[in-house]
Amino acid sequence: MMNLTTFDPSSPEYMELNSFSEVEALLAKFPNSSKAWMLGAVTYLKYSDVNKGKVLLRRGIKTINFREDEEKLNLWKALMNLEAYHDSRETLFATFEEALKYNDTRKIYIHMLQLLINTEKTEELEIFKDKIFKKFKTDKEVYLTLCEYYMKHSAQKEGRALFERSLQCVPSKEHPDILGKFANLEYKYGDIERSLNLYEEMLVKYPKRKDLRSVYIQVLRSQGQEERANSLL
Repeated sequence: MMNLTTFDPSSPEYMELNSFSEVEALLAKFPNSSKAWMLGAVTYLKYSDVNKGKVLLRRGIKTINFREDEEKLNLWKALMNLEAYHDSRETLFATFEEALKYNDTRKIYIHMLQLLINTEKTEELEIFKDKIFKKFKTDKEVYLTLCEYYMKHSAQKEGRALFERSLQCVPSKEHPDILGKFANLEYKYGDIERSLNLYEEMLVKYPKRKDLRSVYIQVLRSQGQEERANSLL
């Protein structure tokens, strides 16, 4: 049996449990640790028992002290992950809707967005995209996450359209970050000239943003434009 004194709930290090008796011993000692409950669920998954893993996570949600919001949130996210990887679209969206009742709305929406991207659920993502924009139509992170998804998947037209839309919907104080991020996305996945033009636009509009200038200098040097890069120092 695992030595429970070596378990650190705050550590990201993975610790393997080898039996269900170890699971119960760990949960008895650390009932408010989401890591302990997730390690227990992983133990069930090792034996291909997804349903028991989900049951354990739900038990953890009920057990963890109501003041431990983040710990409970971790288990809701883990439950959504299990649904995404092992179950149907209907159960995933049902769990998502259930999670919204008990957690910070934005955190659940953002997790769902990233989860659909990570699991490459293209159809579900297109459905969810409209849903998240209705709820968070001025949220910078939503636009940039989807912009990156489209640009990485060679859907530059969709990515650029979302970028333009973000500049219309997101507060202007957030525009420098959006421009900087999308210029980098163009550099990595799109068109170099478009990227350089965006960086030039940023220099004019936001001359005090030294961080953006520094990134642009690195981009110029990567393109062999040392003279231009040095002129910006």
